[in-house]
Amino acid sequence: MCEIIKKNNNNTKIIAYQFAALLKQQNSMFQKIHSKYLPHVILTVGKINYKIMNKKFSKVIILGSSRRFPIKRKFSNYKNKKNLNCLVLPEGIDTECINLINFTIKCAKENPRIKFIIRFHPFTNTKKLLFSIKFLDSIKDLKNVVISKKSLLSDIKNSSICFYRGSTSVITAVQCGVFPFYIDFENKLNIDPMYKINHLIFYLRTFKDFNLKINESVRLNIMKKIRKFAQDYFLEFNQHRLTKIINSR
Repeated sequence: MCEIIKKNNNNTKIIAYQFAALLKQQNSMFQKIHSKYLPHVILTVGKINYKIMNKKFSKVIILGSSRRFPIKRKFSNYKNKKNLNCLVLPEGIDTECINLINFTIKCAKENPRIKFIIRFHPFTNTKKLLFSIKFLDSIKDLKNVVISKKSLLSDIKNSSICFYRGSTSVITAVQCGVFPFYIDFENKLNIDPMYKINHLIFYLRTFKDFNLKINESVRLNIMKKIRKFAQDYFLEFNQHRLTKIINSR
């Protein structure tokens, strides 16, 4: 498309917006190709992706994102809370949903004091998925597993920790003080959007790992570093900058 536009109208500015997570295994977008196939400007959501893309492309500008939700809330160590809520954030892929749900149910059985709130991606056919895995039968003896019907921000405000894999909703959750647990299934690719700070995040392979980690304290300085990363990932959307880019020649 870029080649066609440049060939037929040299005066047209081509602007791309990179808004999704950049994963560790990202490959295709960084393949070296001729400039005629590339946009003139690439906009991105924040500092983290800018540092990655600026090494590969000639003109990258931070535009920000509407996904930045800075809720003013102090971090309080989850270990000290009696009633703990864990927000579960699967991607919009059925297999990912199923794996994360099964993991959550195992954790819920072992940790009745923790409430697990499963929040599906908007693209997920929730009713069909839950029916296929006989979800209601799986949780009939559990009172601490629920499917969220609330907004993302409402779930985040009511949670202290979260389970995730590839969902970038974890970035928003961490911005607001929620501590992340990455579910690192064996023989699965690492799809952690926060892989650059994986040394700070609790990685879990089994529900037994969760039972061990949930009893560990998280130091405030570690949470500050994780939160700083998330705040740099999605910056506030800059409408003035976008207008300036569009109007410039």
